[in-house]
Amino acid sequence: MNCFATLDESGIVKSKFTFNSKNLIERAGLISCPQEIPLGYDAVPDTRLIFDRSKYILKSLKNVKLRNNLRILILRKAARGDLLIMHSALEYFLEENKSLNVEIAVAIDEPILGTLTYFENVKELVNPIKPIESGFDLVLDVRNSYTWWQDVAETKTLFGAYLKRLGLDWKDKRYKQDLKIIYSEKEIEKAKQLLNQLDFKKEDIVIGLQPFSRRSESQWHYWKELVNYLSQKYNTKFLVFGTAKDKLNFENTNLFSLIGKTSFLEASAVIGSRCNGFISIDSGLLYSALAQKIPSLNIWCRYDWKQHLPDLEYSFPIQSPVECSPCCWVKAKRECKGRDYCIDGVTVEFLEPKIKEFVEFVLKK
Repeated sequence: MNCFATLDESGIVKSKFTFNSKNLIERAGLISCPQEIPLGYDAVPDTRLIFDRSKYILKSLKNVKLRNNLRILILRKAARGDLLIMHSALEYFLEENKSLNVEIAVAIDEPILGTLTYFENVKELVNPIKPIESGFDLVLDVRNSYTWWQDVAETKTLFGAYLKRLGLDWKDKRYKQDLKIIYSEKEIEKAKQLLNQLDFKKEDIVIGLQPFSRRSESQWHYWKELVNYLSQKYNTKFLVFGTAKDKLNFENTNLFSLIGKTSFLEASAVIGSRCNGFISIDSGLLYSALAQKIPSLNIWCRYDWKQHLPDLEYSFPIQSPVECSPCCWVKAKRECKGRDYCIDGVTVEFLEPKIKEFVEFVLKK
């Protein structure tokens, strides 16, 4: 049976108790908990966790009695785009609690949120015992829980779900999703070096591409056809971004590869420095481009773009035309026809009206 334990100062187990969220939270000492709150095990590598009376792990800050100088560590094992969504929610949380001088640290591998404290080596922090012993009063696992998509369904957006997890009123219309990206002079200098090697002309229309995804349901099959269409019709140039593990399976004389040559922030600096537009599936660089107000054509197959992105003048989302998209797999009640079914529906021919709208906007800028 899974159980939790409390230790005395010498590290000897004082008591053990079976998993029960109400029991656990009341033992933690900071929360008045009138009813059980499911915490779940799925986000942590070991279900046998150690807690004392002031340090514990939660999925939400709802009902937490915040106190002065509280130190919170946020465990966030997910894509960078989601971190950019979370950023504005965190800023609202800090603003609402500025009188208490609450400090937040985010465990990520690259400091992309700008205003917070960072831990760049995530591997040292994935075990929640270590940060608890490192002086944090509370560890908040904001995403990796079976209840996460229930929160998204209730609030309609990921941004709303983050507000809810942080204990804020997600229905409050004062809270607006605002994408931000911050990079340093170091990243800007690296971007200049890379762009000098490519020698684009001032009049060239340069479109950034992010065709890769770790998730098969976010992939798209028609990049070659799209590049050929745009290069022939508008003589656009392309910069392709990706990690060292990614491989592009086609060539074009107007296409230039930066695959494996940049970090996330360096790629963001390149996009902000030279790209007139950006085309992507659901990816971290899509959110980075939009944060920099770069016109972006974004392709959505399985997921619902309205859950992820605000409605922006310079964002051109495409939702797969098949009858079951977006399926939002958690609540899908019909048998899936295969992951390629919704992807194959988004052909270049289907995209043409939105491509025209996107290019015309880029040219006006």
